[in-house]
Amino acid sequence: MPRAYKAHRSPPSIYITTPNSSTFPCSISDSNSKSSSSSNSYSGSSSRSSSAAALAASWRSNASELRDVTRDFSAARATSTDAKTKSYTEKEVARFEAMARNAELMASMAMAAAKGRK
Repeated sequence: MPRAYKAHRSPPSIYITTPNSSTFPCSISDSNSKSSSSSNSYSGSSSRSSSAAALAASWRSNASELRDVTRDFSAARATSTDAKTKSYTEKEVARFEAMARNAELMASMAMAAAKGRK
């Protein structure tokens, strides 16, 4: 039978993994940890804005990589003679292009957040 948390224990910290394996704390709530939570939290607006700028750069990098995959699928579609392959690659081009647009949108939102915190 699994053990449940006792009422006096807080759950462990939750982290959000972003593109390129960057990790940013979502909440720091582990009161049972022996380390200080200040090492995991942001202090000052300059560190927050630089973190947002780094996050934006990460999203831009992901958008670029997604565009590379899109180009590969486009090339495969252009050279294929098989109808099923053409159909599949066309769908993948649309899917990866949408992901690239979303990554660019996330980058622009992160930059807006960085500018707003200065």
